[in-house]
Amino acid sequence: MKMREIILDFTSLLDVMMIILFWFIINSRQQMQEQITTAEQTASVAVAMANEQTAQAEALQEEAENLKLQAEQEFAVMEHSAQASNIQAIRDFSQGSIQIRLVMMTEGWKIEVYQGDTFLESISDRRSQQIGLELNRIFQSVGYLPDDTILCIFTFDSSESGTRWAYAEITEAFRLIQLGNKRFYYTEVDTAITEGSETE
Repeated sequence: MKMREIILDFTSLLDVMMIILFWFIINSRQQMQEQITTAEQTASVAVAMANEQTAQAEALQEEAENLKLQAEQEFAVMEHSAQASNIQAIRDFSQGSIQIRLVMMTEGWKIEVYQGDTFLESISDRRSQQIGLELNRIFQSVGYLPDDTILCIFTFDSSESGTRWAYAEITEAFRLIQLGNKRFYYTEVDTAITEGSETE
């Protein structure tokens, strides 16, 4: 084989190698570009998701702050209303308190309800549930609402026969009233004790 033919053959082989190398470089660049594009897309999706989560978190935080503000405002209104009701109840108590008097009789007992010195009504029913209903009706008849502050004086004479059973029924009626109105309060006055103290 002549030198010229060898050179020509080598040149052809070199061309083929250059083409293969060129193709490899181009293919590698394409793969690299695809990887870069994929990475950019992944990063964009991650950023978008992060932004969306941040926006959702900010929206939830804003909603929570609004709910907190609303609750504080509603509580302030309720507190103001409760304070006003308490003040009114104290005024009513000083001017003419509601008095619930247990009156023992030979045939049983009854309840007399007064506002100050004014007689309102009497309750002859001796069942605690019915007593509670009647008392609520009387309270409303003199202007009290179901959730108003109500201050009462419960007077009885523990020395009289049958008082213990009557006392139990009436105080149970008070407990039933308090289930519906947490601002119903009463104080007890045992006239047997006060009268005994006076005689001493």
